[in-house]
Amino acid sequence: MKKLKFFALLSTLALALAFTGCKTEVSPTELPNYTITVSDGIANGTVAADKTTAKKGATVTLIPIPDISYRFDSISVKDASNNDIATTEVVSGSEYTFVMPESNVTVIVKFDYIFNETMTALRAGTDGTADTSGTYVHFGDWPQTIKADFVTVDESQSVTMGANTYYKGSDGAWYAKCIEKAFESGYKYSDGTDVAQESANSTKYFKVEPIKWRVLTNDYNGKKLLLAENILALHRYAASSNNYKDSEIREWLNGTFLGAAFTSTAQNQIATTNVDNSARSTTPTSDGNANWWSGRNNDYACDNTSDKIFLLSEQEVTNSDYGFDVAFNAFGAGNSRIRMPTDWSTASGAYQDTTTGYGVFWWLRSPYYSDSDYACFVEDNGYAGCATSVDIDCAGVVPALSIN
Repeated sequence: MKKLKFFALLSTLALALAFTGCKTEVSPTELPNYTITVSDGIANGTVAADKTTAKKGATVTLIPIPDISYRFDSISVKDASNNDIATTEVVSGSEYTFVMPESNVTVIVKFDYIFNETMTALRAGTDGTADTSGTYVHFGDWPQTIKADFVTVDESQSVTMGANTYYKGSDGAWYAKCIEKAFESGYKYSDGTDVAQESANSTKYFKVEPIKWRVLTNDYNGKKLLLAENILALHRYAASSNNYKDSEIREWLNGTFLGAAFTSTAQNQIATTNVDNSARSTTPTSDGNANWWSGRNNDYACDNTSDKIFLLSEQEVTNSDYGFDVAFNAFGAGNSRIRMPTDWSTASGAYQDTTTGYGVFWWLRSPYYSDSDYACFVEDNGYAGCATSVDIDCAGVVPALSIN
């Protein structure tokens, strides 16, 4: 009987302990998982996490991955109450860790724009004016695309590039501002929004981005010859004369454009080219009608020039070795002479025939053979046998350069 009473006492004691709040330990495998979310607001890069969920106390590794032309700036982790979670720098700028709290977390990374000081080859198969068979590079920087709505611009943070002033965007990029002056109503930016005419007195910001170039040849006097892929700007050729040596557009290319598009380091990589301005250079490479060019003479041809930046000649823009149609009057879809405007050049007043879907007409350096106030250009559809008055200010500029 005593033995039975002893067991009864133990049972009573166990029940009492159960109801007085005694707890058992929970194993780590039974802890809840919390989510790791990369913020939707990250621009110009992303971040890789080694986990998408983790338990409290687990170590999570983060690797920031900047887009081309950007570098890592900062990283932060927020819990569900927007409190900061401490991060540890494992490898400067490229690997960070944090300890998972008892909460879902959001990861925020910022990237800053860096100016393109060296030529960067784009991957094989990149599309462009010579389709995917062309060779393309990034080099230098220029305002191009209209600012996205989610980006704010802080004009208290600025940087000067030559004659241009750029302002810091909330996405880490730099922006230039321009008063809109659409050539006519109905023009659209790449995001589908309307381009205002000058009478509206409207200012917009445009993102400074790497300039994309097509490599026309690797042997331009032993150097690479690059031609911009887009209409980067507008400028009249001159007030009156078609003498390229003394032209306004040559001065602008080697002054304002050179200083704003390229850092001093980048400028040192650009060769000084002996630019051929002879009468021969003003003749298409395979013009079957010699009489059209008065026996291939051009009384308005000028002396050669030594330039960092220049325009192509009529002969160069019809050279099949550079990937162009030999016939200067070939035109239409697929013509590799067609150049589309950037948002920046559209805002600046570029003329574009929106009914055809072609590009913008752009200057060549070649003077017209029969009029001292006319210079040659490539039409919006790629036709290369035209000329117009040098004081036209809605023609596009497609710079060329050679690399040391």
